[in-house]
Amino acid sequence: MNAFTRLLFAGLAFAGGIVPANQAQTLGVYDSRAIAIAYAGSPRHEALIERTRQAYAQAKAAGDPAEARRLEQSMRDLQRQLHRQAFAKAPVDDLLVLIDAQLPDIMAAADVDLLVSQWDARTLAAYPEQPRVDVTWPLVEAFEPTPRQRQYVQDLLPAKPNSQPE
Repeated sequence: MNAFTRLLFAGLAFAGGIVPANQAQTLGVYDSRAIAIAYAGSPRHEALIERTRQAYAQAKAAGDPAEARRLEQSMRDLQRQLHRQAFAKAPVDDLLVLIDAQLPDIMAAADVDLLVSQWDARTLAAYPEQPRVDVTWPLVEAFEPTPRQRQYVQDLLPAKPNSQPE
């Protein structure tokens, strides 16, 4: 079970009433690549880019090349991570945390007890008999995607993920 699933259920169990992960009855399965595509270009992603651009400009104006290099590297690292998430099977736990307030409603609407990436073979194998419900689109919609992003997701879903992104 990945860290996000444990964190999610620890938080939801604390909030009360959600079935613990080891007693899950129905799995909400999603394509993690779609989540990454929905995030890239979303208002949250654009705000992060703008904050970083402003911080970079301030570092340059203040004559702080070390901070400017750190910000450049952080954006390169983010780009590489998003590429792995969007085109391979990298987990999107860091992105799902951004919509954590919406997850209980999404899960309730789909009547699922546990969210699992369709690429998380270990967790899926732990629940071989439980029914599975595809919650990809409700999770995508939580990121408020543009029509263009929705089309990218639609185009991506039938494709196989890359095995070695970079």
